[in-house]
Amino acid sequence: MTQMLRLITGNVRRPILDYTAAIIMVALAGLLAWALERTLGAESVPMVFLASVLLSAVLFGRNAALIAAFLAIFVYNFLLVQPRFTMAPADNLLTLGVFLAVAVVTGGLAGRVRDQARAAAWRARVTTNLFEASRELSRSSDREILAESLATLTAQAANGAAFVFLRDGQSLTLHSSARTTPELTELAGELAEKQWRRLLSSPAAKEEAPASDRFFVFALHAVRGPLGLLICRKRTRADPRAGADLQTLSVLADLGSIALERAHLMQEMTEAKVLAETERLRTALLSSISHDFRTPLATILASATGLLRHGTRFDEATSQRLILGIKDQADRLNRYVRNLLDIIRIESGGLAVKLEPTDPADVANAAIERVQPQLGSRRLESEFAPEVTLIQADPLLLEQVFVNILENAIHYSPDASEIRLRIGGDADHVEIGIADAGKGIPAAHLDAVFEKFYRGTNDDAHPSGTGLGLSICRGLVEAMQGRIWAESPVADGSGTRIQIVFPSLSQKS
Repeated sequence: MTQMLRLITGNVRRPILDYTAAIIMVALAGLLAWALERTLGAESVPMVFLASVLLSAVLFGRNAALIAAFLAIFVYNFLLVQPRFTMAPADNLLTLGVFLAVAVVTGGLAGRVRDQARAAAWRARVTTNLFEASRELSRSSDREILAESLATLTAQAANGAAFVFLRDGQSLTLHSSARTTPELTELAGELAEKQWRRLLSSPAAKEEAPASDRFFVFALHAVRGPLGLLICRKRTRADPRAGADLQTLSVLADLGSIALERAHLMQEMTEAKVLAETERLRTALLSSISHDFRTPLATILASATGLLRHGTRFDEATSQRLILGIKDQADRLNRYVRNLLDIIRIESGGLAVKLEPTDPADVANAAIERVQPQLGSRRLESEFAPEVTLIQADPLLLEQVFVNILENAIHYSPDASEIRLRIGGDADHVEIGIADAGKGIPAAHLDAVFEKFYRGTNDDAHPSGTGLGLSICRGLVEAMQGRIWAESPVADGSGTRIQIVFPSLSQKS
């Protein structure tokens, strides 16, 4: 991670350096005044000292300016006022007093303005960098990434070692550290254990900082209790390597607490959604099995029982009808089981796709033959454009897609209606469309029809089937690098078209 956050406050200039620089500046002013006295005259020399006071105020602040003012009046009196190298007689005290007053007032005002400007810049930098830290901590919802970011940001802000300890059950574990050494890590770990025991034993302890000469300790607390600890290296304000102050580091710890709590809540929310979705799928699966398997099983059982008990009394036509009924219901059960197994293979990633150059028209003809017995009085019209190119697909899986969509169209189309299968496209894509004459799909449900266990209603307003056919189609089509979607209505406010698009083989080559 790049250095997103520089030192939140920057190093603090040691006051002794400011005062030393002011003294040197007055000394230089004295030497300059000594050299220019004959040229400028004694009356103009005080301006040189006044300039040094103002410059000290602007560069080093009000306190340095006050020191420079008193030192300037002493140097001026001692070096340049007759008799030299002595303190001025009483008749010059008024002049010196006026000079001192002017130097103190002007230097103090200039220094105050400079100090206020530095403080304003300081606050602006702190605010900006805390905002950047907040953005950095809001980019992820992973607890480990957040712990690493918080440790890095705190180390940069404090200009020293930083450690993030997070709660694991009732214990505390070091999850991330920055700018540390083995010795500091061991000391921070001992301090963390001590403070953590205090936090668990007394809720009020989180507001108290443990006594430590080397570290700041901040509790990362949430609404439901402490999440962990943030520990960083402590430096004195006189240390030129000192970074952010205690208040700024505390704000940074609060930002980390909020980010970690958000990550925890999002994890819980995700787990709750997964649990709810799992429960919904389990309920839908049990409902599908109990409802859709019951009818064919009851039909098979009744027909088989009738043949066993009264087969000799039935004529050949009756026996044949019962046997065909058993076969039809067994095929129906076989389709249900096959759909369940297909969706499990797709969801588990166990689907083996063998892509090869495939003519979609040949696969469509094979699928039409398979569904022909289910058409009844419905008509299935096919239209294959002559310019259709080959596609890269698995012929067996593509045939299953055609069969599932056609069976769905047959189920939701009224008797004597027409189902149209069209294959066309251009040099780049092959488009497949299968349209029925059913009552259509509401616009709000066009995406939902591809979800698992979604079942529409037929003309009798009764849901039927496992609701897996189109979900399987989407999984198979996407596994073959295609796209599938539903369009409704098709014509006269009714009908549904399932549209599939594959890249043509010429485009891939």
